[in-house]
Order: sequence, then structure tokens, then C-alpha cells
Amino acid sequence: LYQLRQLSWLGRITIIICSIFLSQYLPAELGRLSTVSWKRWEFWLWPRALVRPDISDPPSLPDVTAQQQQVHRLYAPSTVSLDFRTPMGSNRNSPIPNHMIHGDRSYRTGPDEELPPISEEATPSPIIRRTLSVEDRRYKEEGEQVLQQMLEFTSSNDSWKFERTADGVTFRSRTWQGKKIWKAEKEMELGAGQLWNILYPGNEMPLWNPQCTLNESVYKVDEETDVVYSVTSAVGPVSSRDFVSLRQILRRDDFFISASVATTFSQKPAQPGKVRGENGPCGYKVVHIDDNRCLYIWVLNTDLKGWLPQSIIDQTFCGVITGTFKKLRQFIEQRRSEGRL
Repeated sequence: LYQLRQLSWLGRITIIICSIFLSQYLPAELGRLSTVSWKRWEFWLWPRALVRPDISDPPSLPDVTAQQQQVHRLYAPSTVSLDFRTPMGSNRNSPIPNHMIHGDRSYRTGPDEELPPISEEATPSPIIRRTLSVEDRRYKEEGEQVLQQMLEFTSSNDSWKFERTADGVTFRSRTWQGKKIWKAEKEMELGAGQLWNILYPGNEMPLWNPQCTLNESVYKVDEETDVVYSVTSAVGPVSSRDFVSLRQILRRDDFFISASVATTFSQKPAQPGKVRGENGPCGYKVVHIDDNRCLYIWVLNTDLKGWLPQSIIDQTFCGVITGTFKKLRQFIEQRRSEGRL
């Protein structure tokens, strides 16, 4: 202070200006230097609070591209390619013959021409696909296989042997993989869609099938594939059986089909004292005739297990089928009288 007093007023002003310059501008210039030594001197000589930010070097922004890639990995479509069939009005990827012969009648089972592919612009919303588990993928593969087999069973009668006709039901049989299977056909006096709503999903089956005491879906893979647990009552020499089946459905403008085959499901193991039956490829198909009539095709391919002669099995199956069609017809008439059809 004593030395400042000895200076002239011009010297004092010069020192003040230099001090302001050094404290305001020099630290900012030093801060732009990239060497470690300058930044170390900057830290010790001038507090960082006094360093003016460098506007020409904006702060780095987060890597948006990396974040987008991470989101894409989390929500990308499943790598499992599944052919989900269009529920109504499309026959793409479905080897379905256009006509089926039943007796002296010909029924149209599919469109005469291949439908054009669905335009992406016509799709109202994007398809959301989920990753399937290993078990679900197995169910889907088995479901597609049994569906194709049922389409082959029901598309023609060429490989089937005529057995008999009883109460309006036509019985046919054939040998498939070394065992005898049955097919029953009957015209029903209601529309195909109405009959399908009675048959599927099958929770009401005990109301019209006297041999069925329980039929419920216990696991759902998607809208077309599920696991069904069913229990049948004793019929003559055949004791009660329970079944665990994989079910695959297909819906078209001119027909509906439900295909089933035996499968395993951890929550429904075999129970002591109850015989676990097994279904080979089987199911039913409802074919449109007109607004008030349809053709009901029922394929039975069941291994009842146990030591049962084939003659008893054949007699039991024919009796069960005839009785079931009769009860189903009565159930339909009851629904009509209640105004529910």
C-alpha cells in the first residue's frame, strides 16, 4: 500500500486495469489450452469459479444414437418367425383344397382364387410380436403339424373306408400309423359360425357331450394355440380317462377347424388311479353350406390305453359319436327355444 501511495494517479489506474485483465481474461485463455501443466497452473492460480466458459466449445451431448440402439435391442421384434394365420378371409400359406366331396355333394372349402396380399398401408396398426419361450415355440410347431394333418384328414374321403350310416351320421375309417381312426360327418341345421361358437372354446362341452365331464383351457400360447385338459366318464367297459391336448385352430370364411394332439404340461401331470389317454391328430371341422346349414366333420384318433379289444373300441366309438350328435342337436334346439341362436 505504501508503494501504491508513491505512484502517480496514472500508475494506479494502469495497475488496476492490468489486474482486471489478468483476473477476467487470462484464466479463460489458459483454460482453452489442452496441456495438463497449464490446467494445473490454472487450478492453483485462478479459482474455477472465475474462469469464463468457452462458448466456442459447447459441452458434449449424450450419444443419442447409442441410446436408440439400446432401445432397439430391447424392443426389437422376436427373432422367432411365426406364421400367424389371418383369422378371417385369407388363405395365404394354407394348402387347403377349394372343394371337398361328401357323398354326392360338393362343398366349397376355400376361395376359388388366391387372395391378394394385404397391403401394409391398409394395416391399421403395427403388429406387436413377443418373444416366445422354448416351450411355447414347441407348442407352436406341434400345433402347425397337427393342423396340417387335420386338413389332410378332412379335405377328402379318398383314403377313407365307408363303414355305416346311423341316425344321419356317416362313419368312415382308415388305418393311420398302424392303428384305426374314425371320421364322422353329419349335416347340421344351423350356420357354420353358430355351430363353431357352440363347439369352441369348448367350456360348454359337458352340456351337450354326455361322455365329457370337464373340458377347459389350462394354458394359452396365443389366440390360435392353447393347452386343453379334459376328462371323460366311464362308458361300458371303458373306465374314466383324462387327456392333456395341444389345440390349434384355424378360421376361414368357408370353414372353421380345431386340431388337437396329445402333449405334456407340467401343471397337469398324470394322476394315480386315473388312466391318462392320448390323442393322436384329431379334432373337428365345420364347413359352410349356406346360412342355415353346415357340415360337421369329427375325426377321432384316440389311444384309450389299457387292454381293450379293437372290436369293443369300435363299438364304443360309434355309440359315443351317435349319442353325442343326438345330444348336440337337442342342445341346439334348446338354444333356439331360448332365443340364443
